[in-house]
Amino acid sequence: METTAFSDLECKFDETDVIVMDTGSGLTKVGYSGYDVPVRVIPTVAFQAEFTRESSFDDSLILETTSGSRASTAETKDAKLYGEDAIHAFVESGGQQASAGERQIIRPVQRGEIIDKDHLEAFWEYTLRQIMRPSKRKLDGAVSLEEFPVLMADTPSSTAVATASNDQLVGVGGNSYTRAWMAEVMFEKFNVPAFAVMNTAALSLFSTGMPTGLAVDIGEGYPL
Repeated sequence: METTAFSDLECKFDETDVIVMDTGSGLTKVGYSGYDVPVRVIPTVAFQAEFTRESSFDDSLILETTSGSRASTAETKDAKLYGEDAIHAFVESGGQQASAGERQIIRPVQRGEIIDKDHLEAFWEYTLRQIMRPSKRKLDGAVSLEEFPVLMADTPSSTAVATASNDQLVGVGGNSYTRAWMAEVMFEKFNVPAFAVMNTAALSLFSTGMPTGLAVDIGEGYPL
């Protein structure tokens, strides 16, 4: 009886779709468990862009810079863009990194450390709700983000915590991923049913069916 129960549990686990996300300094990889490749690989960046919304288009946002020429009927608005959209907007703006206080490209993760929690949280929302769109993955359209467990890939040296006094990220081993904060965001903002964090080295070995081994992960920030 115990063997049958375990087999049933294993089968149900295999049938469960899990969103897997690896947020790197340069690129974020996101997809579903069991797939050989990620669904999307997008730059981990944000950008404050300027758009014009023309009255003749309901929801069409057209990228414009301050030097662009548009009809006076166009309404100019600011909007934060993420991933490839942020890169394109940055290039359209002239491609020059602005000084402090001006428009500039934002990298919420640098050298494996969370630098900007607010922008990273917004970037995750863009990734999960806009890029993945889990509600459209099932034919019946009944599955939402809240029904998908999330597995977050993290660096092996990540043991960081946030100080209780000022909530600043304190890194141990050169990394400042705060697992408690990530769990708080996933459960309270995205209402996921389950959340787990595993280091990339272990996940790399598991993907090849090896319980032990040496994994070398060379990212944009530094090799691990």
